Amino acid sequence: MISKEIMEKNFSLYTKKLAQIGVNVDKLTELYGDKIMKASFTNSNEFDNAYEGSLLEIILKVLTPYAVKLNELLPEEQRVDKDTLVKVCLLHQIANLN
Repeated sequence: MISKEIMEKNFSLYTKKLAQIGVNVDKLTELYGDKIMKASFTNSNEFDNAYEGSLLEIILKVLTPYAVKLNELLPEEQRVDKDTLVKVCLLHQIANLN
């Protein structure tokens, strides 16, 4: 479990990173802001990451850094543009929000 303050900080960092890579965060925040901020990474209570606010916590602190590091290990001709990779990491999981 994380505090509301941490959830708000994570959401602020999340929207800042999206804005830096060209995503219009105003509409996203207006429509889904609270859901995104409070979303759990998984719907199943069988996992440790099924807590309020875990979606952004895991995306920001696990998935995105891991994807960037893996990308850097690839030969240069196989690497994906870093901004595109980050954008996908930051946006792919929110499609599961109801």
